[in-house]
Amino acid sequence: MAKQYSEGVLFPDFDSLITKPPMIAYDESIRLRVIRGAISPYVIGNYEMEGELHFPKAAAVNITLPERIIPFDEARKTLDTQVGIHHFMYDDRICTVWTRPLPYILRYRHFCCVLGVDFSVYNEEEMIPISLMNMIKSRYLICTFQKYGIPTIPLFTFGHPALERWWYDGIPEYSQIAICNVSIGKTQEERELRQYAINGLIKHKHPTTLVVYGRPLAFDPGVEAKFYEGKLSKFKKAYRHEDN
Repeated sequence: MAKQYSEGVLFPDFDSLITKPPMIAYDESIRLRVIRGAISPYVIGNYEMEGELHFPKAAAVNITLPERIIPFDEARKTLDTQVGIHHFMYDDRICTVWTRPLPYILRYRHFCCVLGVDFSVYNEEEMIPISLMNMIKSRYLICTFQKYGIPTIPLFTFGHPALERWWYDGIPEYSQIAICNVSIGKTQEERELRQYAINGLIKHKHPTTLVVYGRPLAFDPGVEAKFYEGKLSKFKKAYRHEDN
């Protein structure tokens, strides 16, 4: 008998993809892994699909952005429902949002907005399969939260250049778009890739506002940007202040 999942888990066996060759053929089989594994009524929906892998496409969101956003694991402790919720944390911290989405759906309804769930994508070639799967997971959760009436700002991630053909699938046009800018790249090549990807987002999807978490962008994107300082930046500032 097939294993049953009561809340989430679209990829019950996706970990096996890590062992596959990096340049696997990205064919219909990847999408079928999603469909066959998506047995939770909380995550399945009649979503608009986009691109050759049929990424679920989020709806455009243009809201009054909050003055402050907090990590998802602080949502159950705060009484301030005027803050936004973000998921810019290590994957092992946010995995329960994927495996058990219902408690978060019920909780997030009380807040003014949620930024899409940021599963890791990587610049390394050998991590292309897991990066692609993480992009698909993120798109599904964004659409799921929206389906349940939660104002969810779509998240843009990119990763290795080989993924470029799917970078923008599932991202709505003329919407506020969230971007994590905590790690901006160790090399000039990585920094140029980031700028290239964001410029492509602007060209293809025409975002109304870039909702940037972490550090300010190192270039002028040519569109409005709302910046939220990351926890690491705040810590570094406080540390430098103490040293002085």
